[in-house]
Amino acid sequence: MLTHEKTYVAPVERLAKSVENPDRAAPHPAALIEAMRSLGYTLETAVADLVDNSISHGATHVRIQFDWAGQDSTLSISDNGHGMDEPQLIEAMRPGTHNPRADRAPQDLGRFGLGLKTASFSQASRLSVITRAAGHAEAARVWDLPFMAAANDWILQREASEEARRHASWMLGQPSGTTVVWERLDRLVGDALSDNTNAHQAFLEAADRVAKHLSMVFGEFLAGANPVRFEVGNVKLGRWDPFMRDHVATQILPIEELRWGHHSVAVQPYVLPHHSKLTKDEFERAAGAKGWTAHQGFYIYRNNRLISAGGWLSLGLTRDEHLKLARIRIDLGNDLDFDWKLDVRKSVASPPVALRQELRRIARLTRERAQEVYRHRGRQILAVASHDHSSVWEGRLMRGRTIFRVNREHPVVQALTANDDGGRAVEALLKLVEQTLPLASIYIRHAEAPEEQPAPFDDTKDKQFGEMLSDLYLGVLASGRSHQQAIASLSALSASKKRPHLIAALDASPPVPKELD
Repeated sequence: MLTHEKTYVAPVERLAKSVENPDRAAPHPAALIEAMRSLGYTLETAVADLVDNSISHGATHVRIQFDWAGQDSTLSISDNGHGMDEPQLIEAMRPGTHNPRADRAPQDLGRFGLGLKTASFSQASRLSVITRAAGHAEAARVWDLPFMAAANDWILQREASEEARRHASWMLGQPSGTTVVWERLDRLVGDALSDNTNAHQAFLEAADRVAKHLSMVFGEFLAGANPVRFEVGNVKLGRWDPFMRDHVATQILPIEELRWGHHSVAVQPYVLPHHSKLTKDEFERAAGAKGWTAHQGFYIYRNNRLISAGGWLSLGLTRDEHLKLARIRIDLGNDLDFDWKLDVRKSVASPPVALRQELRRIARLTRERAQEVYRHRGRQILAVASHDHSSVWEGRLMRGRTIFRVNREHPVVQALTANDDGGRAVEALLKLVEQTLPLASIYIRHAEAPEEQPAPFDDTKDKQFGEMLSDLYLGVLASGRSHQQAIASLSALSASKKRPHLIAALDASPPVPKELD
């Protein structure tokens, strides 16, 4: 890479020396800054970009503060990292302070030398940085965009506002550190007044989104032997693990190392547990900020910092409800930024052409394993049904379509049919139910919120369920089955397996048919 720089830069230097009295076309601040403000940052990605600087400078504690005051609201990011002396601060405030092609330290999360400025300008029109390195006096510099536009010059101000200094009070109590303050949050708050309850609520919701985003992006830094402490609004953040590595039902597939040229990346597939094996809290947390379906796919990490959370990297694979358990981790070093086309926001990356076929192969394997979780669950249900006819519903493939029908061999159905005159009325009712079953609505509802779909009889109290078992028991006896056969059939019901004490009570003291009463 360094050789590439030399062959590129040398001709430019020779050309510059050969030009006498060259024209210079420096960009006008107002025009360039407005372009920099429109690079596509969200509030969440902008804050994360600043946190990158904190991590890169050795911070072990990062605090994000949202202070509501209408159009005078502020947002700050403070850390206890190494801080900067005054010359370093001035250089850091320069747009494009580092050559993006230069080699960086292995744990450096930066790349373009633009993050502090572009991320801040995308949200606020006044950026203040107050910092102190160990053994140095504190230093402050301010970019004020309206002032720069009026002066038509790149003028850094030296004095931070009292509000900015208030935000820096915690940091200045540390041996070293940095505080970045955003004032005039025109992109987030606009000209809203402090008593605007809707704007205030939106501000609070924005803070919540930022907290969730940081838990996801910096989850690896929130765990381990030396975790970094993150706070948003004085609330300590917890780690979001998209792979549920601590859950016993998570499938961890073999890790693969993919090589191309002199480079390599580690690829680790995971298949998450079916929602039936998760508690409600586990299910909701694993869904992440975007939901289960959106979060399926590849997770690209750069130096343990999450770049991309889900998606199939334009490999010709689509998102699907039954594939949402598939999540695949890719680990990159910061020496692969250009190979993976990392963007300035550090939120998008694209794999090299040489790896696309292998990544597609791993993706397909993981997707198959994820879908197998659903197939296995379906086979388990059908196996029980074929063994003792305990399943009320059965699925059949007819003319290329899956048809669901009531199981005519079910003991209770047979009992009803036996008591009916030829079974015609019961059969007519069953066909009516089967033909009008709202399958599309059921599928959509289940896909949108599977955790909200209760298991059979979950909401039924023991007393009511016991009475129902007694009625079913009598119906099974009426169909000609013995006491033991009736108990075996009722025991096979999924709801009965959760209440074995009711089956035991029925077995010990069964109801007596009326004709024998």
